Amino acid sequence: MISNTPTYTNWKELNLLSAKELRKVKGITDNAPDKLPGGNGIDEAMAILRGALNIPTGGKLDIMSPIGNVIVEEKWLAHIVEKRDAARERYAKWIIPAIVNPTEIWQSPHGEGDRQETRNRFIKLFSDGKNDMLIVVSIDRDNLLWNAIPMPTRSVDNQREGILLYQSYR
Repeated sequence: MISNTPTYTNWKELNLLSAKELRKVKGITDNAPDKLPGGNGIDEAMAILRGALNIPTGGKLDIMSPIGNVIVEEKWLAHIVEKRDAARERYAKWIIPAIVNPTEIWQSPHGEGDRQETRNRFIKLFSDGKNDMLIVVSIDRDNLLWNAIPMPTRSVDNQREGILLYQSYR
């Protein structure tokens, strides 16, 4: 009998290098774009994010990734900047490179019961600094960018689970 349940795994089970070790491999990473200044409040943070992504108020952007189109809608960007202590808008210039040229893309379920959805996690490792980028795309919402989270390299491996859809290296 063939199972319709996807088989989820992680980077260790696939015998992949850790994110920290991958960053050291020549040709896998790019230099990180410059960070932007943080905004004073949600409105200013949204303006910084819209400007960096070149999205007008109420507009949207289609970005081609290695596995298909990702939609960025202005009305959902507030989710990225709502946690003001993180000032994620500073990393707005990292979003497009993480979608266009990710290091890996993992598909995994998110949520529970009736609220479960499938998401793709775009991981972009950068060669400089201590942070990398995680982009969360909701497949169930027509490949909509849901979140953009800069994170320390030591935390990236926790996101490398599910079904490995893409890797920029072999």
